[in-house]
Amino acid sequence: MCTSGTIVTCTSTYSIWPEYDLHYNAFAGTWHFGAYAKAKDGDSAKRTNLGTFHVQRYSKLTVNASPEPVTKGRTITVTAS
Repeated sequence: MCTSGTIVTCTSTYSIWPEYDLHYNAFAGTWHFGAYAKAKDGDSAKRTNLGTFHVQRYSKLTVNASPEPVTKGRTITVTAS
């Protein structure tokens, strides 16, 4: 969306849907963004390194400890569940 006039201000939103956009661990990390604009007269401008943001993939770890009940001071075994 842009304003009109001699000086134009544009804004844009990009939504990230983890189940669709973040299929691989390589997508997690620091993302960089830039902008490209093209005027009606054909002139254009490109800017890189306008900022960064961090994307972290959702992760969850669940485990099961045994024996149950766990006794203080005793050894337990932890397995992924």
